[in-house]
Amino acid sequence: MILIIMRHGEAVEYREPDHTRMLTNIGKLQCEAVGKWLTENLEQLTEQKTSNKVKKADLAIVSPYLRTQQSFRAVAKHFNIAHEVTIDAITPAGNAAQCADLVHGYATDTQPPECLMIVTHMPLVSLLSDKLCVGFNATFFNTADTLIIDYNVDSAVGEQICFFQGETQNVK
Repeated sequence: MILIIMRHGEAVEYREPDHTRMLTNIGKLQCEAVGKWLTENLEQLTEQKTSNKVKKADLAIVSPYLRTQQSFRAVAKHFNIAHEVTIDAITPAGNAAQCADLVHGYATDTQPPECLMIVTHMPLVSLLSDKLCVGFNATFFNTADTLIIDYNVDSAVGEQICFFQGETQNVK
């Protein structure tokens, strides 16, 4: 299974309640750039690293926070995502081990997705990537950074295919 793990785009400054923070205009552009980049590159990247060519995400798991919902919609404007589900467990304070179990549950389902996307927050995005990607070492994710993993169902971990740095793209 191909696993795409993404941090939301740039959001407005911290305020209470945190779940209501929205994306800035730059954040929306960052996420649209991720969607365009996935459309232009995912098939080639997966064909080079795996035996499968993946063109779209079968399922996206998205945090319920406003900024992640907006990030998902901005990505989906340019990248084909068949289904989306909102899951409370993938908020900033989410438990990485439980989220890794969630991913494995989807991967071992009777009809698993060929490509699963997760849109979430720091620090969970980094901690989860560390659990699911051999040698990733809890790398810090800037806004809209996106990790693509070739996830192995038998070992419940995968190998990095690509790390797209969304914040560094020319979106201003």
